[in-house]
Amino acid sequence: MPDTPDIRNARRFLYLLEDFLRVQALPAADLAAYVLSPEGLIQEWSPDAERLYGYTAGEALGHSVAMLGAQADEADGLVLRSARDGRRFQVRLRRVPLLDAVGNTCGRLALEMPLAQDADASRGEAS
Repeated sequence: MPDTPDIRNARRFLYLLEDFLRVQALPAADLAAYVLSPEGLIQEWSPDAERLYGYTAGEALGHSVAMLGAQADEADGLVLRSARDGRRFQVRLRRVPLLDAVGNTCGRLALEMPLAQDADASRGEAS
């Protein structure tokens, strides 16, 4: 996958946003973040996405978001997901368009937070 300025900016944004939300806004919450191409391919994969879904960045990058039980054109809200180990759980999904220097959509940032009971189960804790 080419490393363009748009991808580098998306990568920086992804990690800054994830750090901000984890430390400042949502310190107790799991927040999986990843970047999708316009075609629905995973271009960036955060450490929290790795923990939640069980796929390393190397396994997720370049693959369709369908590997998570997702659709490329999914609407924001509560959606069902699948992890590598077969677990199925609900997440609250928010997708934000990423724009290039001239304002064209070059991808989407996906933020997914599992529901509380699902987050506990994904960490191996009792609900």
